[in-house]
Amino acid sequence: MQGGSGTNSLTAPFTDGSYGIWLSQTSLEPVVLHGDNGLIPYGPFGTSFYYSWTNLWTFGTVVDHGVPVEVIGDSWMDHQWYNPLGLGGWTWFSVQLSNNTQYMLYFIRDGQNELAQVVATEVKDGRTIHLSPSAVSETPTGSWTSPVTGITYPSGWKITVPGGLLNITPLSSPTVHLS
Repeated sequence: MQGGSGTNSLTAPFTDGSYGIWLSQTSLEPVVLHGDNGLIPYGPFGTSFYYSWTNLWTFGTVVDHGVPVEVIGDSWMDHQWYNPLGLGGWTWFSVQLSNNTQYMLYFIRDGQNELAQVVATEVKDGRTIHLSPSAVSETPTGSWTSPVTGITYPSGWKITVPGGLLNITPLSSPTVHLS
């Protein structure tokens, strides 16, 4: 992948030609700097640097089993880097709505799985709005248990945002192949 300033290209072919990706992306909106101008202080958990391109016009070719398929659509690109200290986990959502609104919602948990911090950004017609943590919430609506580890994870959510309620439903349960 290479690019900059909201224009990227991604090339990833298999050498035998069976699968591959040749995509170009152009941002339709300005870059979104999350937190304080791209810096998110997590208190005792450290500091993160984080930005997104939330509305990328994407086009190109995907090769599937040797068959080229022309593709076109919208995509999202995030870049975050940090050295986490004591994080227990997180739930993260990037949501693109048909009314040209995008949400980045980040629910961060401590080592005891208690909600420790919320970072929430709304982008509407290219304008970035940093939301108060009290303006958003998540409620799991289902779960999935890994057949490998036995750990149960949330799978499906009701998300409250200033514009209303979002129902996040996974397309299908994760598939794990054992060998």
